[in-house]
Amino acid sequence: MTGPAAPAPPRTKSFSVWLVRASILGAGVASVTACSVLLDWSGYTGGLGLHGDGGDDAAPVGCGTDQQCAVLPDAGGWEGPIALYRSDGVPPQCASNYQPYFVVDASISCSPCTCGTPEGGTCASPTVTFYSDPNCKAGTACDKAPLITNACTKPAACGQAFDIGSPVPEGGTCAPDGGVPTKPSPFVLAARACPDVPPVPQGSCAAGQVCLPTAAAPTAPRVCIRHTGEVPACPAGSPYQYGPELYYTDPDSATDTRACTACTCEAPGTASCGYGGLGPIDFRYNFDGMNCTIVPAGGFSIPSACSPLNGQGLQTSSAPDYDAGHCFVDGGLPQGTVTPTGAPTTFCCTSQAP
Repeated sequence: MTGPAAPAPPRTKSFSVWLVRASILGAGVASVTACSVLLDWSGYTGGLGLHGDGGDDAAPVGCGTDQQCAVLPDAGGWEGPIALYRSDGVPPQCASNYQPYFVVDASISCSPCTCGTPEGGTCASPTVTFYSDPNCKAGTACDKAPLITNACTKPAACGQAFDIGSPVPEGGTCAPDGGVPTKPSPFVLAARACPDVPPVPQGSCAAGQVCLPTAAAPTAPRVCIRHTGEVPACPAGSPYQYGPELYYTDPDSATDTRACTACTCEAPGTASCGYGGLGPIDFRYNFDGMNCTIVPAGGFSIPSACSPLNGQGLQTSSAPDYDAGHCFVDGGLPQGTVTPTGAPTTFCCTSQAP
């Protein structure tokens, strides 16, 4: 064999999905098999360049072009070698007779949340505040009353002046929509193991080794071994140091908690009330003890600054305009994951995945 195997790269978890094909080549030289269409041994030459024990005096051993001597796995539950293919189709000659493997796909997307037009909102009547001080000094407010449209607001007995605040929006709700999850199947077919194949040659490899192709291109095979269950590390001292990679055999054995958070709409945060750009000129009316008279005593606008009261009542004939604005939306975020409940199969390879 060549020099020491490269150190194992760090294990990562990824939800990316890729399709591969796997051909089980067996655990012994005489009984090891492969997919003849996938593994082409016609180029075997018994060439030189690989040594059984790595020593300078070792007899030259080798395989054909783009092939290598692969050590059969030691005991401990490992099986192989296996030629692992990266492709997107069914392995040739194995369309109906193969061992499928799956990877987890926990991806999820949520449709955007939206809020409908605000409904049910209105404008509260502006408030008239009466002051005992003619200049409406702070702390001299002595009474308050709503300025109801087309209704006379009588003057407060304590009042010497008044001001009118702006109408305030109140109420209103929006109906939420959206937040619909889109999620693929929690398992995606990722590997296929091809049985019923001809023997794999030993070539001029040392005992306990066989000729397998090297991973020279994205669709070329990778030389791997496998183990039932999750194994935290690849076998120490072996050339199978790239991994571990996990696959699953039961596509229905998982707990799927993926969902979207509920869409919510806050109260209309941009609603407003007013009387147009400059505000209408309403009228201050004389008060006859019960009602406002029809004779205007002077104009004022809403909102109104501090004005002398002079004992008159107040009335406006203009209702404030309500602008519903819009509601602020929240929610519609992906949450949850996919947790396999079945045991995985662990693969370790002599080269990194392309």
